[in-house]
Amino acid sequence: EFRRVLFRSDRAIKVILRSSFESEQPFLREFEGIRRYEPVSRRCPSLVPILQVGRDEAAGCFYSVMELADPMPGPAPEGGPAYRARTLRTDLTHRGRLPVSECVEVGLAMADALETLHGAGLVHRDIKPSNIIFLRGRACLADVGLVSEAREGSSCVGTAGYIAPEGPGLPPADLYSLGMVLYEISTGRRLADWPSTPPEWLEPGYTVEWEFHEIVLRLGARDPARRHRDARDLRDELMLLRGGRSVRQLRARERRNRLLTRLAILASVMGLSGWGLLAVRESRA
Repeated sequence: EFRRVLFRSDRAIKVILRSSFESEQPFLREFEGIRRYEPVSRRCPSLVPILQVGRDEAAGCFYSVMELADPMPGPAPEGGPAYRARTLRTDLTHRGRLPVSECVEVGLAMADALETLHGAGLVHRDIKPSNIIFLRGRACLADVGLVSEAREGSSCVGTAGYIAPEGPGLPPADLYSLGMVLYEISTGRRLADWPSTPPEWLEPGYTVEWEFHEIVLRLGARDPARRHRDARDLRDELMLLRGGRSVRQLRARERRNRLLTRLAILASVMGLSGWGLLAVRESRA
């Protein structure tokens, strides 16, 4: 439950009721997750900062106070609420697919958020367009109700379509979810259409779109080992693209260098083997 409260500036209060859980354990687990996230949230401008966390045992709930998302632009619909939060989902709904330049900025903001979160030993587990809000025009990762410690065998939570094939418990799974988000906002297509692209991207002049799609394909790889090593690796590629350089050419150079390294190692091993055989023959002679 979200409530909007007027202080010197607007704040959002999220109230979590014990009665909405079947047992005490998941309620307490979510409360502890929010408490762990609170200090981390203020280390990065791409994380929605939690200003206060509290628990009211008598009322059977806990709450968190956070900054309020930017309002959606334009007048509110007749009869609707005066305030509507601007999220990546509302942008996608009202604008359609977003320019790749904007998608790059969203990706960079989320890479910063995940680097901070993962560096603290936490994972989000529910990255999707409606959980990315805008604060003062900047995309920020929000709705941290499923944040937990990074560990294998985590319970299967999250939103269908954004959950990694291996489950949501480790940092690579967050990267997969982000890949699905970036695919959706850049192509305007459903996740069921993965990895197809708009037909006009096949025409000349869509080089940047294909370069961005190359990054998205890596994020969305079913094998976690084929995804980016971490959020910093993702940020490096997005910064490369933002600077007008080619991610594909970088990958080709990396593959070539890896091949040359393997060949050099193989040649060295074969050379040592040959030297060993020669030494044995000479000793026998």
